[in-house]
Amino acid sequence: MRRVRDEGGAAAIIVGVCATVLFGASAIVIDAGDIWQERRQLVSATDAAALAAAQDEAFGVDGCATRAGAYLEDNSPGSSMTDCTTTGTSSAGSITIDAEIVVTHSIAQILGRSDTTVTGASTAKWGMPTGLSGLRPFALCAESPGMQAWQASGHSTTQVFRIMYTKDQPDNCGGPAPGNWGLIDFDGGSNSNNDTKEWVEFGYPGVVTAPGWYYGDPGAFSNSLPMSTIVGEIIQLPVFDSFNGQGGANAQFYIVGFVSVYVAGYKSNGSQSSRYIDLQFQTSIVHGSCCTGGGIDTGLRVISLCAVEASSSC
Repeated sequence: MRRVRDEGGAAAIIVGVCATVLFGASAIVIDAGDIWQERRQLVSATDAAALAAAQDEAFGVDGCATRAGAYLEDNSPGSSMTDCTTTGTSSAGSITIDAEIVVTHSIAQILGRSDTTVTGASTAKWGMPTGLSGLRPFALCAESPGMQAWQASGHSTTQVFRIMYTKDQPDNCGGPAPGNWGLIDFDGGSNSNNDTKEWVEFGYPGVVTAPGWYYGDPGAFSNSLPMSTIVGEIIQLPVFDSFNGQGGANAQFYIVGFVSVYVAGYKSNGSQSSRYIDLQFQTSIVHGSCCTGGGIDTGLRVISLCAVEASSSC
């Protein structure tokens, strides 16, 4: 009987030890899950805050003092921004948001650990795009009067400019380019009128990079193009500053950047010298390849995440 009592006492000790271990393991699993969930939410919040702040910085507004804190709180209630740093200029740069949140434990506090401070950080960059898809095929000369006025205003004028889309369009950048109206054959080779029509209505599906040479399209700016589909829309156009001095299908234009415009109206019939597109230039954030601080600045920006928790480099 004495041995039985001894064995019973030993079993009780073993059960007690195992219960403590199981309780501790449960605390670790449950509270570690809470920590993981909060950290995931915090990093999503720093991502959103960095992108919003980068958008402000891209247009000369202090992103740290504006939307960063609000985006952080909206996406991770109870978190706080511990640091916000920027580098570069409005043309190209990056911003890093550091944040933290205190996670209160539900079980581990019984074992003496009441909470854990979770941290997160994200970096977003901005700059002028190096490549865009969805471009319409109407190239604008960087020296044309409308472009020059937009640049001279510091990208602030709301004036609607009448861009004469005639055979003189290339002349503004050192033409003439016989047979060309400033239309671009993005994919080279023999360009059908159906391709141009699709690009006018839906945009070119491939990526156009800048700087780079692209063939001109000797097709006319005419009523055959579905211009009515882009009236009232904001679209992106390629900008060129020179051409290779040839005409027809051999003409090549040097694309140096892109510009965003609102299409207010057009005229694509009548004498070639009277055809035009009415455009209002825009500052815009677009989806594209990022980034460069050089080239022609038309007020177009791309923003993207480039580092999370220092896992990559900007």
